[in-house]
Amino acid sequence: MRTACVRDGLKTAVFRGSLKTRGIAPTRLQIEITEEVALDTHATRSRLSALSAAGVAIVVDDFGVGYSSLASLRSEYVRQVKIDRSFILGLAASPGNVVLVDSIVQLGRSLNIQVVAEGVETQEELDVLRTLGCTLVQGYHLARPAPLPNMTAWAEARTRSAAAISSMSGARPA
Repeated sequence: MRTACVRDGLKTAVFRGSLKTRGIAPTRLQIEITEEVALDTHATRSRLSALSAAGVAIVVDDFGVGYSSLASLRSEYVRQVKIDRSFILGLAASPGNVVLVDSIVQLGRSLNIQVVAEGVETQEELDVLRTLGCTLVQGYHLARPAPLPNMTAWAEARTRSAAAISSMSGARPA
């Protein structure tokens, strides 16, 4: 979401009314913003705070490539950050990126902010992220973008597969 959209065009009451009219709970919505938006004017921060208070999750996208990244995390409305894929690409072969990603994951834990790794394209990257404790990932290694019916079928197949594996191992659901 661009700064001008939040600053000039997003009227919190109208937005919340629109969600209510459509029967969408605010807690089911995430708004992705850039670090630039997170750090913009007092009016922008006030609108984002109001949306957060209503239950909308505010997510800082492409974290780490903007300016004053850490300052954006001080905002009480930020619930999630997405680590930019430039830090994930070839992660296992980049000790510097491993240190940065680990730091972001630990910082997220300390601030009670979810951390998502974007652009996971290989099993090796996923393994490193798991080792670092990053439990939320997205990328082509997991699934490609697809229409909702295809994604629903994909998720159902994964659920059935996990259930079958669980039943074969003798595990019981909690």
